[in-house]
Amino acid sequence: MITLLKGGAVYTPEFIGKKDILLCGGEIAAISDAIDVGSLEVYTLDCSDKIITAGLIDGHVHLIGGGGEKGFTSRVPEAKISEIVRGGVTSVVGMLGTDSLTRSLESLLAKVKSLNALGISAYMLTGAYRFPAPSILGDVSKDLAFIQEIIGTKIAVSDFRSSHLTAEELARLLSETFIGGLVGAKAGLTVMHLGNRRAPLDLIRRALELSDIPMDKVLPTHCGRNRELFAAALDFASCGGNIDLTACQSTPQGDTVISQVFEALDKGIELERISISSDNYGSQPVFNDKNQLVSFSYSNGPVLLECLKDLLEQGLELSKAISFFTTNVASRLGLEEFKGRVEVGYDADLLVFDKAMKLERVFAGAVEVVVHDQCLIEDINSSY
Repeated sequence: MITLLKGGAVYTPEFIGKKDILLCGGEIAAISDAIDVGSLEVYTLDCSDKIITAGLIDGHVHLIGGGGEKGFTSRVPEAKISEIVRGGVTSVVGMLGTDSLTRSLESLLAKVKSLNALGISAYMLTGAYRFPAPSILGDVSKDLAFIQEIIGTKIAVSDFRSSHLTAEELARLLSETFIGGLVGAKAGLTVMHLGNRRAPLDLIRRALELSDIPMDKVLPTHCGRNRELFAAALDFASCGGNIDLTACQSTPQGDTVISQVFEALDKGIELERISISSDNYGSQPVFNDKNQLVSFSYSNGPVLLECLKDLLEQGLELSKAISFFTTNVASRLGLEEFKGRVEVGYDADLLVFDKAMKLERVFAGAVEVVVHDQCLIEDINSSY
């Protein structure tokens, strides 16, 4: 089906005015002040009082569930595609977390393939918290080179649940990921789960010095979990690194991702250095100062969409706020040539909002998948 969105206020993320957008073959075929399709049979949607942006890209989702810190009963359920798309997310990256014992990369890959078959774009990271990093084909380089959906590696540092690897071991993992990315034409990104231990980014800096791997091939995440970590993350970003914040995370002092974004921008950190992800379906355990579990929960739902609205309510213009969930993420993941922007030739992953920024419609690959909070994707397996 050919789809024509007429007269919407378009943010590419830059505002380019009211435009018609033609969708065909899964891509954005044309953007113009007025598009005449002649006698073609076209599904036309009047967007004259609407706002159009790219679909959100969630770079950190535990698609087959996380958890495990409280025993087998704490295994978090799988992500549901209806919850993903109703939150405005059209592209996801799945990964393992603490539990790579009862959860497997093979199962994660099957989930990723199922989401792609259902109509959204799904990718994954090899590895997990522990080192040596688990893989499907025997090492992470082969996973990146030969498995289409794998675009990077996950590892945990500065966390008592990690394997406490050395700088040399981390440098080797960075190198293996980087080489696999080169051979497989992937981003070759190493995503670093950061915990609460002191000097949280020192190990990463030493590994980068040892390996000479480009700084933008490393992405520290959960960078807002405490003030010491956030300060170190800002210093990392000021030196040319990229950082990722978790939408639902806050510090013990009450700092939120919203306040941290504004603090980072006020301190001169380039907007392009910051991305925001959900950590949906991953466990959110709380430990005391003796590393004893005191509470356990997990997040799901439209946390990125809510975070976007909060940024707007605090005065950040849409062209900047949307970048944390679109262009910036696409750049980290090596998807910037076809994801994250509203441009001709890019994937037709689009969100249509009303003037109050209430999400009304979601398009994934030019297919309408959400209309007024109703998911249109049919699937016989309700666990999806």
